[in-house]
Amino acid sequence: MTEALYTWSLNQAKRNHWAEVCEKVTLEEPFGTHFEVAKNPDRRHFQLSSTLKEDGHITLTAEDTIHALLEFHFPTDKGDSDPVHASIRQSSKLSPSTQDDSLFSQAEVEEAFKGLNNKKAPGPDGFHASIIKEVYNTNPRYFLSLFNSCLKTGHFPSRWKRAHVVMFHKQNKKDTDPSSLRPICLLDFLGKALDKLITHKLFHHLLSNNLLHNHQYGFTPGRSATEAILQLKSWIHSARAQEKHSAIVSLDIKSAFSRVCWPLVLHKLKSFDCPRNLFNMVSSFLSGRQVSMDYGSISVTRPYSIGCPQGSNSGPLLWLIIANDALHLRFEEDTNILAYADDFYLFAAATGKHIVKEKIHQALDILETWSKSAKVLFSTKFCTLII
Repeated sequence: MTEALYTWSLNQAKRNHWAEVCEKVTLEEPFGTHFEVAKNPDRRHFQLSSTLKEDGHITLTAEDTIHALLEFHFPTDKGDSDPVHASIRQSSKLSPSTQDDSLFSQAEVEEAFKGLNNKKAPGPDGFHASIIKEVYNTNPRYFLSLFNSCLKTGHFPSRWKRAHVVMFHKQNKKDTDPSSLRPICLLDFLGKALDKLITHKLFHHLLSNNLLHNHQYGFTPGRSATEAILQLKSWIHSARAQEKHSAIVSLDIKSAFSRVCWPLVLHKLKSFDCPRNLFNMVSSFLSGRQVSMDYGSISVTRPYSIGCPQGSNSGPLLWLIIANDALHLRFEEDTNILAYADDFYLFAAATGKHIVKEKIHQALDILETWSKSAKVLFSTKFCTLII
């Protein structure tokens, strides 16, 4: 009897404690202390510390630190004097004269809502995915009409372009280095559903018209890491069969998702004959975006205009659109390139090792020129040569 009472009391205590934990979850700390303790290898609860600003000075206050972190991770497009980029910036503001894509179907909208992850934290509106799904089920036709109205007018509601930011510590980095923190954007689930619908239609347009290079693996339906490895093996085996030396260089783009140029994305969509209503939706989606971060009683909100909106469904696709041109670059014979997600793999083969080296250098020069036009940087720290 004593053992049974003890077991019952223990289970009751666990339930009561869990109820207390759930009650303490707030928008300011959506994941809770328990999640932080389990997530962080050093078992530290998140603490905001001083960080380096762009001018090289250390921040002195919490508010100053938040401003510096948001400025680092969510920069604004300051424009440039380059005539090519200036022309792209201007042309991206004009809608194409292409035909509109079809409206969303009820089945597409329902699939978008079903795909919302119940385990993800809510955005600024505080509504969890499970609640949004229940609301959708009460009147599916209303949401079909709402989303199709957005598509017809090319308008992505401003309310859904706001993100709440939470930061996580990275391992083995100085606390004063702003890159030592990884930002996670919490977005409203209604905006995520609409974003998912737009992304699905864009992918269909690009893939059905063979507009994405077939050497792009990852982030692309039906093109996995396994297929990327098999492609590299095929190039290597072909070189060996011809008694040639070969080498592979893995190339990492520095903060690829955070440095995507929005005018360039829109410019590329126009070159892909993107349907007018989809172009207008993407243009609206990428305008007037804001991030906010809270720490204690301090709250900072900041606009940003560069990079894939983190936590969005369209983020990977926006990067693929930028990276696509690199896969169409012309290299010397027996020099090839493929991409997996945001990494590139350069392959070169020749009868002599010194010729392989020359081919690699020439290809890297070509890629460096592309990176300047795409406004991205290669991270030399994470580039690797495999011979």
